[in-house]
Amino acid sequence: MSKRCYRFYGGLLTSQEKWLNGMAERGYRLIRAEKLLYEFEACKPGQYQYRLEFVGRNRSLPPKITPAF
Repeated sequence: MSKRCYRFYGGLLTSQEKWLNGMAERGYRLIRAEKLLYEFEACKPGQYQYRLEFVGRNRSLPPKITPAF
């Protein structure tokens, strides 16, 4: 089952990271991210942990979202 959420963070990576990790704790892993849309699918709660990194050299790319294993 997938879940879609619309959020705007305006460059606040810490808040975005905290929210994504909260979703992972509730049993949702990120499968797609766009400007405002985040799509998740069910997983084992706490199975994923996210860290965000700002990449400043190419402004056309969204922030890099990577699960920490």
